[in-house]
Amino acid sequence: MNPQNLNLFLVYEPAPRARDYKGVRIYAEVTEIFTEGEKLDNIRTQISEKFGKERTVELVATVTCEIKKLRAVVDR
Repeated sequence: MNPQNLNLFLVYEPAPRARDYKGVRIYAEVTEIFTEGEKLDNIRTQISEKFGKERTVELVATVTCEIKKLRAVVDR
């Protein structure tokens, strides 16, 4: 696992003190990016059905990642 090829996503619930935050750091590697095609069109259709057609113009790409590692948001 080369750390230079990973993206980091943070999912957390804040708390009064930083050390009390709850959550996870997600290290993921991008496996594919689509800026056109059937997969992106299907996602746009789903968004349009749920939120309206005007929201679909905001979506310019879909990215698929493979999760490589999970760590707590705060190391203890």
